[in-house]
Amino acid sequence: FLPGNHDWGGLGGVDAVLRPAPGDPGPAVVDLGRGLRLLMIDSQWWLEPQSRTRREAAAEALRRALAGADDRALAVLAHHPTASAGEHARAPWSAALGFRRLLQNAGVLAQDLTSERYRDYVTTLRNNAIATRRPLLMAGGHDHTLQLLVGREPGAAPWIVVSGAGSKSSVVRAHPDLRFHHAAPGYARLLVGRDGRVTLTFVAGPPDVLTCPVGPSQADCIAAGAERVQAVRTLRLRGTP
Repeated sequence: FLPGNHDWGGLGGVDAVLRPAPGDPGPAVVDLGRGLRLLMIDSQWWLEPQSRTRREAAAEALRRALAGADDRALAVLAHHPTASAGEHARAPWSAALGFRRLLQNAGVLAQDLTSERYRDYVTTLRNNAIATRRPLLMAGGHDHTLQLLVGREPGAAPWIVVSGAGSKSSVVRAHPDLRFHHAAPGYARLLVGRDGRVTLTFVAGPPDVLTCPVGPSQADCIAAGAERVQAVRTLRLRGTP
């Protein structure tokens, strides 16, 4: 599991393995053969107060991981996406009402792409990509939707994936870089071929697959729900069709 903003603050939870480890900005590196390198980042770490020395050390670790990928495609994975057409991309309503400073101090606005901390985090990723090597895709969740956007900014990945609809779904608004969206429970799946081809598939189901009753029938409900989840869009991101 990738750590996100709700994993900070000692809320507890089920036993799980976090990549990167708790308190480590990453990136945790996983090479899938010769086809793909995954770089997993704790993006919430970047939204928390950090010293300049720690931020520079984390940026240098990211540059090394990007540069050492050889001929593999690169996928940067983090909880916070680098672009979105969902609710976290909206302009903060609080700015017009004079509450912006109060919510900034509470850390609320930092979760929106329009916040200063969030913009600094995205800039850090893109600047490191410019200096070393541009990833094939950057994927995140945070917004409870399924989205595919094209990256146009310098240093942005050509493909930006939002896969955040595992627990609920929310609205998607118009966005000039949006190429696909689906407001339903689901997730994105990457298939890496031995020949280097990379395929992205969005998988989704009806809203009622999100919940099952606690009790003897729960296992049957989960199995039945899994059968109702289907591929809704498949795209080739790397390699010939």
